[in-house]
Formats: sequence, C-alpha cells, structure tokens
Amino acid sequence: MATSNPDAKVIRLVFAGPLTVAVDRDVHARLRQALEADGELEIDASGATDMDISFLQMLLAARRTALLRGRSVRLVPPAGGILLDTLRRAGLVAADPELSYSGEGFWRGESA
Repeated sequence: MATSNPDAKVIRLVFAGPLTVAVDRDVHARLRQALEADGELEIDASGATDMDISFLQMLLAARRTALLRGRSVRLVPPAGGILLDTLRRAGLVAADPELSYSGEGFWRGESA
C-alpha cells in the first residue's frame, strides 16, 4: 500500500459534467498524464452530472497503476451524489450502510 508523504507534490484532477463513455478519451488522457507525473493523485468527481461504469473502470485502473508505481490516489471529497449512486448500481459499494465490501475505503476517500 502506498503511504502518504506530507511533502509530496499533489496532482488534483477535477472531473465535472457527464462522465460517460462519450468522454472516455478525455478522462483517460487526463488520468494517464497525471499518472506519468510525480506526486500523489487526488480525484474530484463531485461535479459530475451523469456517470456510467466506464468512469468507474478508469478510476479503478488508475488506482491500480498508482499502487504498482508506489504512489497514492484518493477521492476528494469521498464518493457522494452521482458517484455513490453509480458505485451502488455497479455493486462496488453496499447499498446498505450496515454492510461493507472489500475496497470500499478507496471510495470513502482513504488513500490507496
């Protein structure tokens, strides 16, 4: 697991508007560019107006790539709104707050 370094450079990506397959190329390019730079990655998708599973797949791939490179990535703010609804529909987080799935910490904003 990557650890947080308070002196590390932070790269913050803000995604807003529709985050669907129609904008996958742009999302992929931005994530790839951020992963090629040095620093911890923060992703803000709180401005999403629409979302599908393709965006979630790219976030998971970016997370995996960052982990393999010994870097951290986290959601800022933690999943809420459309992102949380999409995660629940995809079965990546439990609809029942009393339950919890493996890996949910990432979606709650914990560094991974």
